[in-house]
Amino acid sequence: THIDDGQWVDDTMPYGTIHRIASSPETKGIFKRTLEWCEELMHHNDLCSNIRIDTHADNARMIHLIEQAGFTRCGIIYTRDNSPRIAYQKIMKKKNIAVFASGTGTTLQTLIDKQAQYNYCVALAVTNRECAALERAANHNIPSLQTKDWEEIDRALQDNKIELIVLA
Repeated sequence: THIDDGQWVDDTMPYGTIHRIASSPETKGIFKRTLEWCEELMHHNDLCSNIRIDTHADNARMIHLIEQAGFTRCGIIYTRDNSPRIAYQKIMKKKNIAVFASGTGTTLQTLIDKQAQYNYCVALAVTNRECAALERAANHNIPSLQTKDWEEIDRALQDNKIELIVLA
């Protein structure tokens, strides 16, 4: 898509587009819930992680919501009738993290609970002994590994495409 007065964050990968969001004035949080749904859908189905959205320059509320959600203002695009729209893009790829835990798993649980709000996904729990963290991982369908073998840990990190390790 051609863009004036700027450039796309990434114009090489596939993208999804949010075409319209509307709600009654008394209904709050529709935009945020829509983005969370898009992120969850894309992450769990290995779909594109690149979203574009646009709005009129005079739609101050939508501009605020888009920018608050972490979209990058990229420039101006034009609709078929040649009316200008401010174009935004957000790369929504979540980093797969592994949590190394050895106790009750409260830090693991916090990371699980917060992953929808941030740019990560708990993709593996690792422990060197039997502990409650393993049960927490199982309760959320997160793969886990109990071992002291570094080669086995390395394989699991590679198999789960782990990009970051959190020591809990």
